[in-house]
Amino acid sequence: MAGYLGEFIIVGFLYFYYRRYEPSKLKTSDQVSIFAMAIPALCDFFENMLLIFGTTQIFPSLVAMSRALVLPITAILSKILIRKVFSCKMITALLVLTSGLTLATFVQY
Repeated sequence: MAGYLGEFIIVGFLYFYYRRYEPSKLKTSDQVSIFAMAIPALCDFFENMLLIFGTTQIFPSLVAMSRALVLPITAILSKILIRKVFSCKMITALLVLTSGLTLATFVQY
């Protein structure tokens, strides 16, 4: 539960900010579906549960390195889903990052 404290604080801050300064940007309850919020929340919950279980099974250094895989995975998904175009420098940086993480993983075993 403590891991979600920061998220709750940010959501609360944003809600009160928009309520006070820009109330027209807040959506009413008939504009927001509970299912639109429940699906990402359930995915986040199960991802965190799997992450906690997985971190108990591997070395702590591998956990830190695997968290760095968020960047290449996000880049690949943005390429697939929103058809983002990458420059040569970005592709090179992602390849170097991914190869470094892969090499570090093999060295641990």
